[in-house]
Amino acid sequence: MKKIVLSSGVIVLAVVIFLLFTNFETAPIENLPIEDQPMVGNADAKATIVEFGDFMCPDCKEFAQEEFPAIKEELIDTGKAKMYFIDNPFVKQPESTYASVIGESLLVKDEELFWQFYHELYAESELTEQKILDIAKNLSPTTDFTDLDALEKEVQEDRDFAEENNINSVPTVFVDGKSVNANFEDIKEAIEKSEN
Repeated sequence: MKKIVLSSGVIVLAVVIFLLFTNFETAPIENLPIEDQPMVGNADAKATIVEFGDFMCPDCKEFAQEEFPAIKEELIDTGKAKMYFIDNPFVKQPESTYASVIGESLLVKDEELFWQFYHELYAESELTEQKILDIAKNLSPTTDFTDLDALEKEVQEDRDFAEENNINSVPTVFVDGKSVNANFEDIKEAIEKSEN
């Protein structure tokens, strides 16, 4: 009996070690749907970073707060890269899709408003649909946030693309179509490799 328990423990430990050290990167995607997506940076920048994210995802929040500032300062502001955000409302709660749709509403008005919304949402500790709407109205009091059906279809198209391409987690980050770990160092390394 002890041998069976010991063997089971060794197998579980081996699986845990495998999962910890395996890099679950998504296969390269040549034609990411970046047209009409929010972009920050110089459109002529050589490298392209794409984040698939969900405003209700704690890992996306961590990426926005801890990794994005260095990405912006060292890669985007220096003209080495531009960055796009693609909605992937992955968390199964209504606020995920609602936040994406409201973000799309702001994008129609002004790309800069979208990025302000991006950072303000992630700065909040708890988000309800009302809180999401309040943030958006504060950023753009004149925007109509009632007729959202067309924008909801756009968000669903982004989500469908993610599903069809096995983008099964958020944040998922690509550099020039190749999946990389969602952290500044790996993104920077991928860009430096593409420059050489």
